[in-house]
Amino acid sequence: MRRLAVGAVVLVGCLALAGVAGGAAITRIHISLTASVTRHVHKTQSDYTCPGAAAPASGDVTETVSLTTTRSSTMVVAQGSGTALFIEPQTDMNNSGRILTHGTVTRTSTLSADGEPTCGENPASCGSGSFTTSMVGGADDGHSGRRFGGISLNSFDGYHDPLPSCKSPDPAVSDSLYRTVPFPHSFMVSCRHGKLTRRLTKSDSFSQPGTSATSGDTTVHLSLTVSRLGPLRGYHC
Repeated sequence: MRRLAVGAVVLVGCLALAGVAGGAAITRIHISLTASVTRHVHKTQSDYTCPGAAAPASGDVTETVSLTTTRSSTMVVAQGSGTALFIEPQTDMNNSGRILTHGTVTRTSTLSADGEPTCGENPASCGSGSFTTSMVGGADDGHSGRRFGGISLNSFDGYHDPLPSCKSPDPAVSDSLYRTVPFPHSFMVSCRHGKLTRRLTKSDSFSQPGTSATSGDTTVHLSLTVSRLGPLRGYHC
């Protein structure tokens, strides 16, 4: 870990400043987001059959999740090798480098309260609930580490399921939000003030075979906004 003191600001992270191109500016940005997720999960217990039934016990959960930013993160951007970028928190007493969000989740279920196939015992009690969570937006520099492809959401923290009596065997938060939203390199390294919103829609399916098998599909709508704040104090374009 390195520390770079710039005036009263301390940057804590992995900014390898020795590798930043000579004279390249270090700029500041805000990152915020909105998101919505719909996920359907089907679960089958192949070694368990309800009395009088011919097929193994099974059930379904459908959930919808929405997220909005309550406090954007302040990050610094520096150029690395090739078109790679370092995007790291500008940490101070008012900014942790994390995007703080508020969310709501709504579920319906024919599984048990614990998210398991049931023959009527311990039925799920579903509805809607709210939660808070935080995440970090970092640079996705690809497999080579030398080509900036966009901002990757990761490091989710603080989520607690608000519907403990209606659990999903494969919940949407936070797995479905580990995504990279493409942003142009030229926008990210500019020293001029500006704002850009990019949207991503992704649908995929999943399957986990076994005695306790799950399958389903997920659709994510993600909107990420980057606001350029100009160069960090002490750096000039």
